Amino acid sequence: MSEHRPVRRVVTGNDAQGRSVVLFDGPAPNTNPRPNGSCFNELWTFDNGPPRLSDTHDEGSRERPLRHSPPPFGAHFRMIESRPVDQAIYSPEIAKQNFEAMNTGGHSQMPVQARESRQFPLHRTISVDYGIIYDGDFNQVLPDRDVLMHPGDIIVQLGHIHSWANQSPHNASIAFVMIGSGDAPPKAG
Repeated sequence: MSEHRPVRRVVTGNDAQGRSVVLFDGPAPNTNPRPNGSCFNELWTFDNGPPRLSDTHDEGSRERPLRHSPPPFGAHFRMIESRPVDQAIYSPEIAKQNFEAMNTGGHSQMPVQARESRQFPLHRTISVDYGIIYDGDFNQVLPDRDVLMHPGDIIVQLGHIHSWANQSPHNASIAFVMIGSGDAPPKAG
């Protein structure tokens, strides 16, 4: 299997005199390889909107734990690189354990009666998510069908039950901006 590509992250802002500056430029510091062969690159997060533009703290640093969903009143920007999954070594039970380990904020749900995904359990995030496929092919896995997506395709997710499966013979990548809805989670089902 190939290694994950490093993601260069450039963050710009303003200095104390209001001049445009580069605040951070280098490999994304908050990189989280997952047991299923994917890698979550957490690029930027804010906890409450609207975000403060004067803050120069690195909101994509390693000190921020990996959470499946964005903060309820904030957002995060992540890039996910996914390997094709070897089903012989990646079981639904392991997928569920990995999901629960990422759901530390508790704002994602795993419905009981939904069919198992080939890569990650069917789940729901309490957020509006904008996703852009930029490498490889992915299936958006829904409870009753799949939607095949290719590089350049865009998805808008509105808190529905879903999962993702890499349909490429090589690593595939998708970028997400996930915005917490602030709503109470709908009943899992």
